[in-house]
Amino acid sequence: MDIRILYIEDDPGLARIVQKRLSKSGLSVETAPDGIKGLRRLEEHSFDCLLVDHEMPGMEGLEVIRTLAECGRMIPTIMITGAGNERIAVEAMKLGVRDYLVKDVEGLYLELLPSLIEQVIRQQILHKEKVAAEDALFKSEERLRELADLLPCIVYEMDLSGRLTFVNQTAFEITGYTREDFEHLTLPNDLILPEDLKRAMTEIKNIIEGRPHSITPDTYRIRRKDGSIIPIMVRSSAIQRNGQAVGLRGVILDITDRQQTEHWLHIQRDLALRLSTISDISEAMKEFLKAVLQIEGIDCGSVYLIEQPENTMRLIVSQGLRHSAPPHICQMNGGTEHATKIENHRPLYFSASDVIPALEEFRQAEQFKASAVIPVVYQNRMIAVASLASRTLDEIPTSIRNLLEAMVVPMGGIIERAQTETVLRENRNNLQSLFNTITDFLFIVTIEGRLLHWNPAVEERLDYSTEELSRMHILDLHPANRREEAAEILEKILAGQLASCPIPLQTRSGALIPVDTKATVGKWNNEVVIFGLSRDTTERQNAEKERKQLEAQVQHAQKLESLGILAGGIAHDFNNLLTVILGNAELMSMELHPGSPALESLDEIERAGKHAAEISRQMLAYSGKGRFMVERIDLNEIIWDMRPLLEASIAKKTLLRIKVADRLPSIEADATQLRQVIINLVTNASESLKDNMGEVTISTTAMMCDRKMLSRTLLGDQLLEGCYVALTVTDTGCGMAVATAEKIFDPFFTTKFAGRGLGLAVVLGIVRGHKGAIHVDSMEGKGTTFRILFPLPDEAIPPRPSRRVAETSATWQGQGSILLVDDESKVLEVSRRMIEHAGYTVIPAADGSIALDLFRKHHDSIKAVVLDMTMPVMDGEETYYEIVATDRNARILFTSGYNAEESISRFAQKGFIDFIQKPYSSPALIEKLHHLIERAPTG
Repeated sequence: MDIRILYIEDDPGLARIVQKRLSKSGLSVETAPDGIKGLRRLEEHSFDCLLVDHEMPGMEGLEVIRTLAECGRMIPTIMITGAGNERIAVEAMKLGVRDYLVKDVEGLYLELLPSLIEQVIRQQILHKEKVAAEDALFKSEERLRELADLLPCIVYEMDLSGRLTFVNQTAFEITGYTREDFEHLTLPNDLILPEDLKRAMTEIKNIIEGRPHSITPDTYRIRRKDGSIIPIMVRSSAIQRNGQAVGLRGVILDITDRQQTEHWLHIQRDLALRLSTISDISEAMKEFLKAVLQIEGIDCGSVYLIEQPENTMRLIVSQGLRHSAPPHICQMNGGTEHATKIENHRPLYFSASDVIPALEEFRQAEQFKASAVIPVVYQNRMIAVASLASRTLDEIPTSIRNLLEAMVVPMGGIIERAQTETVLRENRNNLQSLFNTITDFLFIVTIEGRLLHWNPAVEERLDYSTEELSRMHILDLHPANRREEAAEILEKILAGQLASCPIPLQTRSGALIPVDTKATVGKWNNEVVIFGLSRDTTERQNAEKERKQLEAQVQHAQKLESLGILAGGIAHDFNNLLTVILGNAELMSMELHPGSPALESLDEIERAGKHAAEISRQMLAYSGKGRFMVERIDLNEIIWDMRPLLEASIAKKTLLRIKVADRLPSIEADATQLRQVIINLVTNASESLKDNMGEVTISTTAMMCDRKMLSRTLLGDQLLEGCYVALTVTDTGCGMAVATAEKIFDPFFTTKFAGRGLGLAVVLGIVRGHKGAIHVDSMEGKGTTFRILFPLPDEAIPPRPSRRVAETSATWQGQGSILLVDDESKVLEVSRRMIEHAGYTVIPAADGSIALDLFRKHHDSIKAVVLDMTMPVMDGEETYYEIVATDRNARILFTSGYNAEESISRFAQKGFIDFIQKPYSSPALIEKLHHLIERAPTG
């Protein structure tokens, strides 16, 4: 960060001294010889910090500060003066000066000045961030209040005394109380009925105290301002501040309509269950009326069956009447408004003020007010009429009308079923009903192949009319190129040699429908026919295709997983070997005379070993066990920063385009690993162009990914649906064949003349380690697109703690014993020599069980334990828990050929621990031990 400072000082020599000192700290300093010129510089240029001397001719420093404060142009300011004056210091602070520094003769203030500047600038940044956060919080709260007012339910907040501190507009509408009323009301005492109050108080207490409470919303009754009572549903949670409950917030729903609807649904469900076991019309209609009379306001009713050809209505059943209902009623003749409605199967509703001449005498006797006449229709034919009435309602409301009509609808089927059961028993071989309901294709075909009968699915799915099908041969429904084969199968079916046909059906448009046809010979109206049933197998074939694709994806994923496990295992063992090689080389170089010719050979060994360690890290990256430095990353910023490097890495004939999305969400990633992915993909894309002109495009976007999309990616099967950040690299190069695309992530697979090793396999490992997915789309001659999906973080990552560079000298010597635990004897030996070289006494152990016995025996003298994570018998984690059970202040330094830092992080707060990855150098090992041992106990 380039920090610009203006120093107003009338002493040129002193100004140069301060300017020179601050420049050494990387600060850019400009000077002004007096206050007037300083103010002019502040108007013309932008500065991050102002240093101002107080005692100056013309305009004192305090006057400069006052001028800036009055015009609102104050910046972080430090006043410097030759003489300490408490009055001036206090006045300067009131005007906004951040600090006050007295010049001393020895010049010590010059040493304090850089850190002081950094401090005041940091304070300014924190102040701006706080103001921005408070403004954002205020706007967020405003939006939430506006949103709450739009909700159809009551939103409330209350303190522990029950006083309502917030309610939305809906609260006034539902309860009838005003805002002023709510200021004097408490919840639940003043709103919930006394019968429900105890239960409500218990629930509130459980929520506030954090005890288990109902996981479903609670229902109570409240009294509105007008005295009416309504049922409500409440969902609440405690308002927490500093870990303590200070109140409740929640939502309250008026469930009057819901309860009424549930009651009506229960009535309909119970009626449907009872009717399912009844075949008698009279009993069925009794159950219907019994259900209808459960509806509030409906007091009585009758059901009349329409009889043909007399065109009269005969009473089936009545309930709730004080007098006998008329046994017969002549059906209304056409011409009147009421008759027209009935003929059009529309219900009639009468209010208390309506006059019905034909029924007025009966209506007066029964004291009806509102009534309804609802046709019972079946297959567009009116077969009965339900007459219902109320003695309390002046008019039947719309909601009850809708319910009555819905309940009448199934009655038509009930009546028709009862009337036709006799016919069905006499004609059991009649398959028409089956034909009309089965969605498969049903045919009845003469022995000559002429279509005799079919179900509706044939007309609907094959798109032929009844007239067309009646003139067609069964072979006409098969594709022309297979009709000869179909004719042979038809002959075999007639001969009893076959009972199935695999040939698809063909629609009018020529589309083919794959079917599995079963056929048998039988009789229809005393005529020998073929009965055929063809079932559409499209879904089954698609399911089989999807199953095979899924099996291929699983096999491929298992292959990559196996390679990852193999790579991780090799890298682990390789790191153990490198620890021995590099450690011995380092120890030998420490023991040789500085001029020894062998040092050059040892340096070559170390360089080769470090290169091998880099290959090991790549294998760990491929396996997904590499070490990531995860932080919040702006992917767009990474790409723009890499642009010069990328342009230098691609061929001269390649045009690099960058198209990034605005306001791209941040991701959690290792920036170094991310750069490796980008450079790998871009260089591969450039090389695919060969010597031709072409483009490589890098783009970013945020996108919603559903299960179908994720299933088409590598590594996407275990990811959740949601929003992802996509990094896409597209080229206009030669593209890839399918066989090549299936192998590009295999280790050491390459299409180049000289392969570069792990290549895209490392990319796959890095993406796996970041819990992402990869999709590759390529076609020969059309180019290739790689799309990498990164999940959005669930919560913010805290900034990584800064790592202070250790100042331990190479000659630093320790004292005491170190317990060294490793199952690899060579690693144990070279690590022992490293630690002993630093002055410690080493107690070696070949496994965790031995180490535990030695620790218990010598733990008073053991300063620290160097513990390998991966060991037989008892691994590092199990050994750790046993050691800290003996001494909770034990210092543990974990080592591993894998990156185990994530593994140990879950118990990092339970003791004094650190981690060093193999291969490690002697200075690195001793530095880790030194800091671990010197760390003070926390008690």
